Amino acid sequence: MRRITSRDIARLRRIERQAYPPAYRQMQDIYTYDDLCDYCEGRPHVLHLSSGYLLWTKREIVDLAMVGKPTLGDVVSVLRVLRRHLSVHTLTLDARHNTSWPLVKTLADRGWIEIRSDNNYSWAGERFHELEIKLRR
Repeated sequence: MRRITSRDIARLRRIERQAYPPAYRQMQDIYTYDDLCDYCEGRPHVLHLSSGYLLWTKREIVDLAMVGKPTLGDVVSVLRVLRRHLSVHTLTLDARHNTSWPLVKTLADRGWIEIRSDNNYSWAGERFHELEIKLRR
C-alpha cells in the first residue's frame, strides 16, 4: 500500500463534507498523515471508490463514506480490500443506515461477509448500525 498523501487527505475531507451532515464530520481539521494516524488510532489505509472511500486500520473499518449508490466495482474493491488486508479478523464498524449500510448489506446478502452483531442506535436523529463483521472464505 502506498503512503497516504495530503492530496488523499483533502479528498477524504471533501467527500466527508458531501456524505455527512455537519454533526458527523470528524476529519475537517485533519491535514497531515500524523493527524490522520491520531484520528484512526493506528496506521491508516485508504481505498478511493467511485462514490466515496474506505478508511481502515489493521483491526477497524474507520470510515466507509458513500456519496451515492455504490457501483459493482465499489463492492468488488471493498471485498478485495477486506480479503487481502482484514480477512483474519473480526472487524467493527459503524454504518449509517442511508449511506454505507446498503453496501455492507449487499456484501452480507451475497454471502461475502457475516454480520456477527448489529446494534442500531440513533445519532443526531439518524439511524446507524454498530456492526461486528467477519469475512467468509
